[in-house]
Amino acid sequence: MDIYCEKLNVNHAPFIHNIMSIDDYDCIFCEKNTSVEEWKSRITEILRDRGQDNYIAFDTLTRKPVGWIGYENSNQICKLHIIVVHTDFLSKKYGYGMMEWLMKNVSNKANKIVLDVQDENVRDIRFYKKIGFEIIRVEMQPFGEGQMKYYVMELTINNVQLFSGPLF
Repeated sequence: MDIYCEKLNVNHAPFIHNIMSIDDYDCIFCEKNTSVEEWKSRITEILRDRGQDNYIAFDTLTRKPVGWIGYENSNQICKLHIIVVHTDFLSKKYGYGMMEWLMKNVSNKANKIVLDVQDENVRDIRFYKKIGFEIIRVEMQPFGEGQMKYYVMELTINNVQLFSGPLF
């Protein structure tokens, strides 16, 4: 899918609230009860962090927001903090479009993309592997009052053919 991205701003709070209120995502993000006003405050905090870049992805034709992507670049490595596609747009290749956009936008600053994903998040693990990410280690990370197992995954950008043609 063809997408374009806009820098995240407080006007996107209703969309972020909508994504994070979806039952399917609550088990991952634990943000179901966060209000639009609280999201405006959080977005203001996110925007103060000059190390991170956050964008809202839009469908080029409909101009509807479809997802959120947040990352930071440091020492030739892009750390992907969040990529989430609204459930109304899952299985329609928007995730691939967002990853392609990310690779195009960081390829002059980074040669790798690194992310972590909960080990129970089978759908996303399959998505990342299909793109070419590999699991490089397993980590226990804080989650709620306990810990959860995460896979740290890595993709070398230089070796990736961007998503075009009949691949998808």
